[in-house]
Amino acid sequence: MPRTLPEGPQTFSRLGHGPDALILGLGPDPAAVARLLAADCRDVAYVEHAKFEEQTLPEWRLAIPEHWRRIAPADLAGLPVHERLVLYYEPNQRLFPTFWNPVLAYCKRAVLGPRELGPKRPVVILPADETTLLAHELTVTLEEFGFQTLRGNGNITGDKLRAELGLFTPALFLSINFKGLDAHGEVFASLAEAGIPAAVWCVDNPYHLLSALKSAFWKELPLFVTDDWFIPGLSALGARSVHHLPLAAADHFARAAKQPVRFEHLENMAIFVGRPGFPDKKRFFSGLTVPDAAFHQALALLSSGERPDFGWWLDTLDIGRAWPGRQVRQAGFAAEQTGLVWRVMCLREAARGMPLAIFGPQEWRELLPEVENVLAEVDYYGALAAIYRDAALTLNLTSPLLPRGLTQRHFDVWAAGGFLLTDATPGLDLFPRELTEPVTFTRSSDIARTARAVQSDRAAKLDLAAAWRAEIAAKHTYRHRVATLLATLGLETPDKPAP
Repeated sequence: MPRTLPEGPQTFSRLGHGPDALILGLGPDPAAVARLLAADCRDVAYVEHAKFEEQTLPEWRLAIPEHWRRIAPADLAGLPVHERLVLYYEPNQRLFPTFWNPVLAYCKRAVLGPRELGPKRPVVILPADETTLLAHELTVTLEEFGFQTLRGNGNITGDKLRAELGLFTPALFLSINFKGLDAHGEVFASLAEAGIPAAVWCVDNPYHLLSALKSAFWKELPLFVTDDWFIPGLSALGARSVHHLPLAAADHFARAAKQPVRFEHLENMAIFVGRPGFPDKKRFFSGLTVPDAAFHQALALLSSGERPDFGWWLDTLDIGRAWPGRQVRQAGFAAEQTGLVWRVMCLREAARGMPLAIFGPQEWRELLPEVENVLAEVDYYGALAAIYRDAALTLNLTSPLLPRGLTQRHFDVWAAGGFLLTDATPGLDLFPRELTEPVTFTRSSDIARTARAVQSDRAAKLDLAAAWRAEIAAKHTYRHRVATLLATLGLETPDKPAP
């Protein structure tokens, strides 16, 4: 995208001091940069991006003082950067971030220090706050493996990392959904310069997450995705290391299975827990619409038991490039709207065939006026586990934003001692077929029949729930997921996890 280059002294930042100078990017007017230096400045070295220079006029090159010497980023190691005044043209971090961020990270560490890193310690930086998905589960599980976690509420900046490096070198920077990493990759460059390995677990749709990134730094990171459908596409975009890491059961749900019954009134009811859409949906999809013809085609597929998911919408809308840019959100919005229709269809059918309670925002009352029991949202770490356990059935409706994805309900409900009825998603092949087949429906019209079938034999229902609980405990807890992540990254565990 063409851009006009900002000019003026305010576009340059200063770092360090000394009789000599290092200039990182000359900006639109090299002569103006020369005026920022002291008259007695002895030696001036500069780094410039080749593609920047290619777009300048001949006058730009002629304005560079003859005694200035151009060096490559690799030459910085032989230059006493910490003894020089460093000027850097700030807009360059937005124009060519993959080139400039590592250069700037090196110079900042050289000037601000420490140049010698502290000893490696079993510490994982987890940039997260209390609202971050899986932050609690990962914190607890990493500590069970012997790691200390450093949490931050929001971004952990490069400057904060540099301040900590004199004390120790962390074992890992683990981001959930790229939280703590800026869009242009400055934090990633700081981590790489410090020798701290970084990884990202994409819990949500990875293409949606990438649509906010302005630099290709993410291709260098090990990426873990909850939906393996995205692995070929991410690899084709240039990602070097992509791995499947599904969701899992949170520990507090397993503990709930052993607690006394609290919600007796739910023992003959089906429940659904969820929202009509993800938080901040309107802002994320601002200005987007769904073509009428394609949407009607999607609704026909839903009625016939097929899944017009995110991948289907990418093809239907002919969105050939998932990154860079935000055009991929068009497919996401269409899939999200399709998913809302699917949830309404299924909940309406469920309400016709059995007593149903919905735990979620009051928006459900407008969408489903025929459902009398629309109850308040439930705290994930509070009563939800007991509600899952005490209800006759919990209904799961999988978002088409993840073509092969699973939800927390696929794990948590069984772990809590509850019983799950779920729509058919290819991601269910993570589990044995003999477990999934009795509890899966394809059409909304099949919900009541499937529910009656599992409810008709109480002993068989209890046996199936027990088999599911054993399967989850044996293979699908966050201990299993963290163990896989650490092994994939080649990180040794300080201690064995608690039994």
